[in-house]
Amino acid sequence: MDVRISLVAGDPLDRAGLLACLDGAAGLSVVDDGAEVLVVAGERLSAAVIDALRHSTAPAVLVVGEITDEELLRAVRHRVAAVVPRAAATADRLIDTVTAVRAGNGVLPPDLVGRLLRLIERAGPATAGLHPREVRIIALLADGLNTEEIGRRLFLSDRTVKNVVHELTSRLGLRNRAHAVAYAIRSGAI
Repeated sequence: MDVRISLVAGDPLDRAGLLACLDGAAGLSVVDDGAEVLVVAGERLSAAVIDALRHSTAPAVLVVGEITDEELLRAVRHRVAAVVPRAAATADRLIDTVTAVRAGNGVLPPDLVGRLLRLIERAGPATAGLHPREVRIIALLADGLNTEEIGRRLFLSDRTVKNVVHELTSRLGLRNRAHAVAYAIRSGAI
């Protein structure tokens, strides 16, 4: 059975290149709906690329010219399972990568694996976008402590606790403290 893939490209030339490499290749078929793997191509991880990733439930293969550390983390958060440098994007490599992603595997060039591991190590539990102090405060909120109790426990003023909670809920687009606790739990930060 063919692997159903959808294509998203930054420009018509990228799309034509992806079609030429993938459409009709043994075991692959390009579809508009019901894709098992999304293949996204662009020079950078643009807002349009992030939007395409956000609206897809399928794991993605990202074909990109350049990617910063922040973009790499963002890509992984949006179900990117493989990154193929544009300069190395041959038909055979794309087919192998799509097939690997469909099988549940991840594919990254060695330099990106090293960068990603360093980023994760440096971030620790803050990979969900939470800073260490925020994680400590949210964990205490989850334990049922109020602002004053959290302040006493962490040797912070009430105002500092309130400011930290307000800043993180604003930054992450969370509605309230309960939403912040739920976010931290779902993301594995607490």
